[in-house]
Amino acid sequence: MTAATIKLRSDLIFSQQAGSEGTTIVIKDPVTERFFRFKEIEHFIAAQFDGQTPPELVLQRVEERFQVRLSPENLEQFIDRLRRLGLATDGAAGPAICPSAPKRVAGDALYLRFRAFNPDHLFDWLLPRVEFLFTPWFLAVSAGFVAAGLWVTLIHWSEILPEFGGLLRFESLLLAWIITSASSPRTSFRMD
Repeated sequence: MTAATIKLRSDLIFSQQAGSEGTTIVIKDPVTERFFRFKEIEHFIAAQFDGQTPPELVLQRVEERFQVRLSPENLEQFIDRLRRLGLATDGAAGPAICPSAPKRVAGDALYLRFRAFNPDHLFDWLLPRVEFLFTPWFLAVSAGFVAAGLWVTLIHWSEILPEFGGLLRFESLLLAWIITSASSPRTSFRMD
C-alpha cells in the first residue's frame, strides 16, 4: 500500500491544544471513543492523506513547512501506525477494521473501571452557564470574599480560639478519618 491510496477517516473529531511542549492535536475516534494525541507535524502528515496525494508530495510538503527531511521508510511506518489505530482507510479496500468498543466494566478485581456516561453533552450545556467563573473579575470577587473571611476570623479570634480544643477530640478525628476514607474510593469511574 502506498500513501496515495490511504485516506484519513472523515468521522474523526480534532481539537487543538497548546501546551508547554508546543501545539498538540487530540483526535477522538467516535466509533471506539478512544483519544489519540498527535504532535503538530504528525497531524500535518496525516491530514495529507486524502486518497489522492502521492507520497513524494507528502514528503515535499513536510520538508517545506517544518524544514525536516522525512524518509519514505518513516512515512510508511507512520501509515502503518495510522492503520493499526484504525484512523485511516485504504481507498480500494474500504474502511479499516476498527478495534472493538471498550467494555462497560474493565480492569481487575483490585482496580475496576466502569463506563458510566459520556459527559460531553452535559459539559456543552453547562459551559455557557458557568463560563463567568473563569473570568478575572470573578477571581477578584472570590479573593475579596476570602479576605473578608480572614478579617472576620481575626476580629473574632478570641471567640474562635477556645473552640479549637473541640476539634481535637477523638470523635472529631474519627469522623474526619471516615469522611476522608469515603471520599477516596479504590474504584475509578471513566466518564465516557
